[in-house]
Amino acid sequence: DLDQADPQEILPNIVGHIRRIRPQVVVTFAYEGNYGHPDHIALAQFTAAALICAADANYIPASRQPPHRVSKFYHMVDSKASVDLIKELIGEIKMSVDDVERNQIGWDDWAITSRIDASAYFDLVWKAVMCHKSQLPGYGPMVDLPRDVLIKIFGVGNFIRVFSLVNAGRRQETDLFEGLR
Repeated sequence: DLDQADPQEILPNIVGHIRRIRPQVVVTFAYEGNYGHPDHIALAQFTAAALICAADANYIPASRQPPHRVSKFYHMVDSKASVDLIKELIGEIKMSVDDVERNQIGWDDWAITSRIDASAYFDLVWKAVMCHKSQLPGYGPMVDLPRDVLIKIFGVGNFIRVFSLVNAGRRQETDLFEGLR
């Protein structure tokens, strides 16, 4: 029920963490929440708002830490190829919210600004996926797919660069910290 959270309550907490940790890069869900999940959408909105507030010297939450501006901000997204593969293997990932059916969004390759090979970390990624007990029923038979097929789905991270203060252009990144190292 993150989508029901009071922004005046949650934003100061997120801003406090951003100012304390001082990240160079921040990643969150895309505005559509990958497949319309209300909590993913809320998290995307809270994150974007918190980044603006964290950089604003006039925004003073209880933590009173100095402002911090991140250098790069990304949305994690699914590629059309990955969505098509999932549809082929298990059917569509969808959910009904307020009697409206929402389904998984696949982004064109040209729109994906950053693609990260995460296959070496598949076991860690899969362990994290399995922690989302409330969402596993929505994945249906995906949890029973062979490891090599799951690596095709979860072994690549696709991102859209919302903004960068250090790089831009059409060339696809393979490192979210590109331009910062």
